[in-house]
Amino acid sequence: MALYEEDIVTKIRNILSDMRIELSRYVTHIKVEGQDIVIMKAIEWLKSVQHPGGYWGYRSVADTGLAILALATLGIKDEKWEIRLETGEKFEGGVSKAVNWIKSKCTEYNCEGNIWDTAIVVRALLELGIKDEWVFKSINWIYENTIENYKHEKPHHVAQAIIALARYGDLKRARELTNKLKEILINIELKDCYVLGQVIEAFVATGLDPFSPEIDKYVRYIENELRESVKTGISETTFQETVVGLMGLIKSHRVHLEDDVIQMLIAEILKYPERRKPDGSWYHDAKKTALALLALNALGHMPRVEVHPRILYETIGKYEKKIISVLREYDENTARKIREIKKGYLFTALGISASILAIILLITHLLPNPTIENFIVETILSSLSVSAFKKVHELTRI
Repeated sequence: MALYEEDIVTKIRNILSDMRIELSRYVTHIKVEGQDIVIMKAIEWLKSVQHPGGYWGYRSVADTGLAILALATLGIKDEKWEIRLETGEKFEGGVSKAVNWIKSKCTEYNCEGNIWDTAIVVRALLELGIKDEWVFKSINWIYENTIENYKHEKPHHVAQAIIALARYGDLKRARELTNKLKEILINIELKDCYVLGQVIEAFVATGLDPFSPEIDKYVRYIENELRESVKTGISETTFQETVVGLMGLIKSHRVHLEDDVIQMLIAEILKYPERRKPDGSWYHDAKKTALALLALNALGHMPRVEVHPRILYETIGKYEKKIISVLREYDENTARKIREIKKGYLFTALGISASILAIILLITHLLPNPTIENFIVETILSSLSVSAFKKVHELTRI
């Protein structure tokens, strides 16, 4: 058995992963031209279409969770506003009203047994700064249900569970689920940017190296697919997939604002009035508008070329391999020395046993009475054999 167990190597990987997560926060905040006006208009539209009951969409937990997440991410956390219906009636709207509706809908600390919806809601509440008992129990529900049923869950549902746990600060369990996600992805050939974008975000949220094989193949696939989608045109049907795929690219830290694919996607997403409507929404849809806002906010945190963290990540990855290589080499050397020590102890123990046997034979030869002789020999042999066996066992289990 090697001196350092595999979990030691895992701990070292996790330390380096923590470093990646921290380093990824140090980027230059930038803005797409006209971004502020676009965002503010979309925010006002989202506010105006909140239902008097507090939700968005058709009593949709997913739409409401994403709307809260988008608003909270953009700093709208405790505001109240007026909702004016076409009939002229007025109601008070606000984030807190949406939160109350969500909690009334998601009983038993989960949203109708749906991991994706529950994870989005938890992320939204965490973005609002809420870390109450409801969130705590929901996090536990997300983990327990995902770990138990991960083989039967959709990859992007597991991915959202990982992101929620990581945002909560539970990196240990998030990484445990990351290993489960890797396991189910082995036998799946993913060709859906909507799913892949979330998978990439989950991997990066737990500190996985953005240049690792797991992320690299998905980033390359999304880049190629999104290039093609720009050429063929983005429709209302493919808009959601495109935006989530873009967010995956951004979160991977593998692209920068000057990349041609990013520039083309920004132009397509902001295209007016085909996608972005005069009222400020995207397709007059709360979910699509919330996703577009999240993507625009993510764009605002992309590094420019001169501060791109590629060199940092490659350097960290190189030293990670060196550390693990040194530890494993040390393990092999230590294991070999222990085997040699064991072998020496075994020969010593066998020598002791041989000496004991010689003494017994000598006693046998010297004693005149066969009956007494047999009794003494059997007693001594039984006693010393047990002692010798124990000694051999004791020495060889070091």
